[in-house]
Amino acid sequence: ADLVDSFNSRNREAAARIHNMFMEVIAENGITKIVYQLQPDISKEDAFLTSDVYDVIQKELLIDFVPRGTIVYSFLANLVPSFGASLKLVDKMGIERMDGYVADDDKVIVTSSNGMVSKSYFISRLSEKYIEETTYLAYILSAHYPVDQVMYKVAGVSGEETVGSFLSKITTSAGATALVVDKNGMEKANGDINGGDRVKVTSADGKIDVYYTFGPLTAASVFEANNIQLYPNPTNAKININGINEGNRIQVYNAVGSVIRNVKVLSNIEIVSLEGQPSGMYMIVISNENKMLGRFKVLKQ
Repeated sequence: ADLVDSFNSRNREAAARIHNMFMEVIAENGITKIVYQLQPDISKEDAFLTSDVYDVIQKELLIDFVPRGTIVYSFLANLVPSFGASLKLVDKMGIERMDGYVADDDKVIVTSSNGMVSKSYFISRLSEKYIEETTYLAYILSAHYPVDQVMYKVAGVSGEETVGSFLSKITTSAGATALVVDKNGMEKANGDINGGDRVKVTSADGKIDVYYTFGPLTAASVFEANNIQLYPNPTNAKININGINEGNRIQVYNAVGSVIRNVKVLSNIEIVSLEGQPSGMYMIVISNENKMLGRFKVLKQ
């Protein structure tokens, strides 16, 4: 517990330093001087990490070049979460790893300061003399479906989606293979996605198998029947959403399937901001307590 408190304290201090960075500008005459404070553009829903030691590839949710034999305390001490966010290392079963060494299939879970957004980072190990390649990993990403890397679940898939169409809309970690299997673990080469199906992802070296389940399957007609309107699309920053009800939930997913906005609806018109987010495609999912009401793609210019 003392070690956990220690590296959490160090991470908070490092994040605070990022918020207390200044730039000093001195005129050519050496007399006039202005000091600017740098203000990072983040929110309470941000959940990401950086590092001065490891290479963090945000698009692939990957922490690269981690030396083999790295102990948990040293590893976490060299990661800096976004301001106010927390992080922990978990094993393949989702159990927090408090001590010992970082394993090949561990993940780092970053949770935003308001607890609404979590993001999982995978770990790639540094090659050595007798191990030419870094660790082979097994996971999927998608620009079409929200992928929960913590619970290993793919959401927003229609029950009318064919296996081939689904597989064309996901990408795997380097060298890994993905296939759809039925509830008995048998591969499905064709047909539609069913509720008991899973996605089996196998690492390039065949040593790691990961299974993703599907969230509640939707009907294709659901997205046409609820008279929900989003505009403007494309947008520069803000999206207006009409035709929703108080108590509905709006979730915005980025291209790698991470939730960047989670809004509880207070009126039949809501404005969702993408300010501070990079240009690209986003998915907006609208639901109530019982089912999904709509899934929409929005392009931020």
